[in-house]
Amino acid sequence: MRGQDYVMMTEKIFYENKKYKEQALEQELLNLLQVKDLIIIPWEKGDWLGHSDGAVRVVSGREVLINDIANKRNKDHQNLIKELEYNGISWSYFTSDYCNNKSGDDARGLYLNYLELEDFIFLPVFNRDKDIEAIDLVEKYFPTKKVVTIPADDLAQSTGVINCCTWNVLK
Repeated sequence: MRGQDYVMMTEKIFYENKKYKEQALEQELLNLLQVKDLIIIPWEKGDWLGHSDGAVRVVSGREVLINDIANKRNKDHQNLIKELEYNGISWSYFTSDYCNNKSGDDARGLYLNYLELEDFIFLPVFNRDKDIEAIDLVEKYFPTKKVVTIPADDLAQSTGVINCCTWNVLK
């Protein structure tokens, strides 16, 4: 997840690049991505993808949104908050409803995985009660952007949602 002068990645980056020493890999990423800070966040257990876009989204500057999960004492959740605060990142909760899905590959209810463009937010919806709350929050945090809802039940059952399926599209 890219911010103004930083990038957030999960610790999976080290798992997938074991031939590099952590410090060398971090420096290489800082150079390649041309940012001041590389913020490593916890890799959520059960998330085989390890992408940060399902855990945190940049609102502006050093302000982000994170999933509002039921179990706030979850170790990964607590470690995410600690890492954000350590790096001077302020955070707010964004609605979610994925924690009770039967499969770890089922991302239904992961509203945070929206696609943000210059004038639009493409927000996944799942025909759940929290759809309206997610729409309201997007309108609150992005008042100048038009919200376009995308029914995403089928897409989310194959491990990704809107941002995941579009992240490699250049234009």
